[in-house]
Amino acid sequence: MKRPTERVMAKVNRALANKQFSSLEEVNAFLQAAFGDQGGEELVDFPLSPLDAAQELIYDAWEEPARRKRIALAKKALKLSPDCADAYVILAEDEAERLEEAERLYAEGVKAGERALGREKFKSGKGHFWGLVETRPYMRARSRLAMTLWDLGRRAEAIDHMWAMLALDPEDHLGLRYLLISWLLLEGRDQEIKKLARKFGVEPTATWLYPLALWTFRQEGASTRANRRLVQAFKANPYVAAFMLGAKKPPKRLPESYTLGSEAEAVEYLLDGGEAWVQTPGAGDWLVEQLTALMAKDRERK
Repeated sequence: MKRPTERVMAKVNRALANKQFSSLEEVNAFLQAAFGDQGGEELVDFPLSPLDAAQELIYDAWEEPARRKRIALAKKALKLSPDCADAYVILAEDEAERLEEAERLYAEGVKAGERALGREKFKSGKGHFWGLVETRPYMRARSRLAMTLWDLGRRAEAIDHMWAMLALDPEDHLGLRYLLISWLLLEGRDQEIKKLARKFGVEPTATWLYPLALWTFRQEGASTRANRRLVQAFKANPYVAAFMLGAKKPPKRLPESYTLGSEAEAVEYLLDGGEAWVQTPGAGDWLVEQLTALMAKDRERK
């Protein structure tokens, strides 16, 4: 799991900040001890700042299955430090009853993250933001703020947040591009997709290949490139097309995670990207025609 690893990384960062090394070998020996078989558990920690102590409570909250206890830990963290962005995220997810309240809490989390990091961190860390463990609470709060703004109909604001986060973290460790490409299609901001497509290329996932195929169809019609991309998408996950065409019913319950090519991945994509297919004139007919041709070719090969 990534989050326990983040806890170890935070502990090591604190230790590194308070230790002097005379050589690279000493640094490597220290890191080996920290990330050895014990996973950093035996690493001697230094006195915690209020924010670090609050973040430790958040790590506990992430491992807590009971909602009430998670909420209590988040509130305790905020008493230690009002700059604990993840505490606002937990409250938004576990305590807020309305989208408007969740939006307010996520926005408070973003402000908390900005205070904790300071302006200089946004300048020096731009381009490799996620690699700095202390930036992650801010990124989590801002990504969830963007999603909530989208659900509230404040779509331009949501998209602006996504682009800003991709500027900070160009490698997109949070996978924001998969939502963004579908959002841009829904908002008719097709020219911006060109920038996104150039940046990330072609990936073997339904959440990327299907919107990329649809965008190509919007630009070129049923061109050779559009047809090829649709076939790539279908081969990556045939369930998306099956659900859209009504040939198969989606599962009633989804697992918390999914594998590539699964029914769950298909449903995840359609929840965010299915509407763009409905909005695009001729997309449904194109989908039927291309898949019919593909199945005919498969029968010929057999």
